[in-house]
Amino acid sequence: MLINKIVLDLIGEIKKTDLWRVMPPAEKERLEEIIKFVGGQDIDKVREGKPVKPAIYQFKVTLKGIRPPIWRRFLIDNQMTFVELHDIIQIVMGWQNSHLYRFDTGDAYVEIQDDSFDFFPSSVETYDAQETQVGELITEEKQKCVYTYDFGDDWDHQLVLEKILPIDEKITVPTCQKGKRACPPEDCGGVYMYNEIQTALKGEDELDEGMEEWLGEFDPEEFDLAFVNGVLEMYAAGEVIYGGNDEGE
Repeated sequence: MLINKIVLDLIGEIKKTDLWRVMPPAEKERLEEIIKFVGGQDIDKVREGKPVKPAIYQFKVTLKGIRPPIWRRFLIDNQMTFVELHDIIQIVMGWQNSHLYRFDTGDAYVEIQDDSFDFFPSSVETYDAQETQVGELITEEKQKCVYTYDFGDDWDHQLVLEKILPIDEKITVPTCQKGKRACPPEDCGGVYMYNEIQTALKGEDELDEGMEEWLGEFDPEEFDLAFVNGVLEMYAAGEVIYGGNDEGE
């Protein structure tokens, strides 16, 4: 068909320009998919990609903008989906899974895809968190991505793949190895407000009565590793329901 030839010629010209050289890998991949689709190949097969080789990933997640740092180190199966990775981060950090989220790998976004909220098309390649395995997009040690939770408070987390380990039946996954300090209270207003709360809790400023009552016995230095791993164990057994292990609903 003439239209197919026109599209292929246009893409061919794009690949000769400086634009192609600076184009993010995810967008180059998308153009290659278009070429194959226009050429008559099955687009679903084109998008499947290579199978993820089973491995154990050691991640470190750090909440950005907070000092002293709030962080966790944990292990997962790299064949987990990004929805399940979201669940694990929620558990190890201590969030309540009450808001939307997004992973930003630098080349692409990974999020729950909902057409009812897709008002503004994105120029960045977007993957479905429910379908995409972690090992499809995060493949190398030291690779980083940003996990943003709650688009009101905008909690940005730096996620770093520290190690890729071979599958070992003696290693329990998911599991949290270590961490420091408590997660901020949900809906406290973001980094700026939480830093104000920390200052007040140190006695350097006064908390108003309503805030003091709302915080209750909150201790910013508390982190209970045994409790976190207990919740992870229940999650793996399907006894704690989040987005990634809710197969029955």
